[in-house]
Amino acid sequence: DFRGIAGLTFENVEVKNGWFWHLTSWHSSDVMVRNCRVTGPGTTGMYDQCDGIHLASVTRGSIIGCHVDQGAGQDGDDGIAIHVFPGDGACTDVVIADNIIRGGHHGSGIDLANSDGTIAGVTIGNNVIWGCRREGIVTNWFSSFTGSTQDVVIANNVVRDCGAGIVLGDSSGN
Repeated sequence: DFRGIAGLTFENVEVKNGWFWHLTSWHSSDVMVRNCRVTGPGTTGMYDQCDGIHLASVTRGSIIGCHVDQGAGQDGDDGIAIHVFPGDGACTDVVIADNIIRGGHHGSGIDLANSDGTIAGVTIGNNVIWGCRREGIVTNWFSSFTGSTQDVVIANNVVRDCGAGIVLGDSSGN
């Protein structure tokens, strides 16, 4: 868990069997996650919220060329989560590209999760997302949604063998 860092790089890192979020940064800027491998715990009933890569309220983040597999067992959650918690402001200018992702039993491949902040300027491209019990790519709200998700580009991704492909909602839950 890395918080408030300007210029953070995770490169060629392998994380296995974490009990919560595997690679995480909060309130940081210029975050690069490149060529990393993240594997969920493969357990059932032991852990909760086991996201693979989790960026919360970051400015200028990139997740490039990673292999994320949260699908073994039933404790895995999102493969990649871009997240704004209540009162946390914004998550802006994020690129998620050239990754291979399998979300876990409780999550999606890529989740743009917002509450009362702003998620903006996100590009999701050239990823292979597979075997997710839920959605391949989703915009998701929790708490009482009053924020906005805007300027999102989703292009040239392969989503296969997921419960749903790409699910984009709005503040009314549609």
